[in-house]
Amino acid sequence: MLLSVCVYTSLAAILFALGWHVWKREERLKAATGRALPFWSWEIIASILIFAVVAGARYHTGFDHAMYLHQYVSYQKYGFFTRDFEPLFMWVTQLMAGAHVHYFFYFAFWAGIEIMALYYALNKYKHLLPWVSLMLVLGPFYLHLMNTMRQGVVECFLPLLLVMLSNRKYLLFCGVILLLSLVHETALLLIVLCMVRFKWNSSVFRKCSVSLFLLATVVGSLPIWLELCRHLTYILMNSSVIQYGNEFSINEHHFSVAFGPVRMFVLCCQLIVLWLSKETLTLFYDNEWMQLIAITAVVFVVGTALMCNTTNFYQRPFELFGICFVVLMAATVSMLLKYDRKILAFIVIAINLMPLMINLVKATLWPSTSNLPTLYHFFFTH
Repeated sequence: MLLSVCVYTSLAAILFALGWHVWKREERLKAATGRALPFWSWEIIASILIFAVVAGARYHTGFDHAMYLHQYVSYQKYGFFTRDFEPLFMWVTQLMAGAHVHYFFYFAFWAGIEIMALYYALNKYKHLLPWVSLMLVLGPFYLHLMNTMRQGVVECFLPLLLVMLSNRKYLLFCGVILLLSLVHETALLLIVLCMVRFKWNSSVFRKCSVSLFLLATVVGSLPIWLELCRHLTYILMNSSVIQYGNEFSINEHHFSVAFGPVRMFVLCCQLIVLWLSKETLTLFYDNEWMQLIAITAVVFVVGTALMCNTTNFYQRPFELFGICFVVLMAATVSMLLKYDRKILAFIVIAINLMPLMINLVKATLWPSTSNLPTLYHFFFTH
């Protein structure tokens, strides 16, 4: 556990320091010359490399990560996969595995793509970089990205796709989505974002988002909702269109709704961020990109609250928008510090941190009850 805490906090601290340094350096440059820093500054390059190295050295972050590792090593040994992947993902995997590149570099490559896409979307909002990196690594999102990987790449591109939408670059938006669909086909679901073309009053947004969130939290815990999902399961399992039909199966244990400390902290963090969204959106007045970030963040919290007691496969479409919630959290903390509300900013950061710390304790003391390999293990120790 000590190793895990050291790795996660050190990574978060280093990324935070680099993000803070590049933000302040750009402010000084703008004050002196009126010019902004280019994206490829030494701080950004260092952040991408450090994030990639830590992710590449990570041995196991869940079932999907173990599956990718098995497929990669199997291709190196036998020259074929035991399952199908999207064309671009398969081509990259074949290229690296066929060249007998160690899987450390393979996982580091995809992690580097993820963080690069996220940071590029924040190029004009460098004041958010330190808080995004802090919230990402010390929250529940880092392990999710490292585990899902293919979908994680799509998720990290979403803030950049929203930049394209806010700048009316629709052809580029559609082109990037098509390219991402060659890594993970769920990217095609993001086409619907083209229809999001309206502005929210910040006060109305807070009322609507908080109301939807509370309603979804209650409904998602009701047996009648789980029964409806189970009927939908029968349809999906018998559909030849759904490749993973069996994974949508809802068993009786889902009707015993779990509500522990981790879930409580997650809900508290989401509620606070949504409640403060009025002030956050007011600070980003007339910024269409931040409005799109806020809307997609609400889709994430409402969808995952509604599906929290079903299966992971029901939650996956909503998890596409998780990174947008990370950005909204970072914007909230930045807003609180700007208005000198340091205690509340610290509370948001601390609540976001607690699920990871609790899972570390659970994985250490009761490893048989932990369904998420939270503890950090280096690949060369296995």
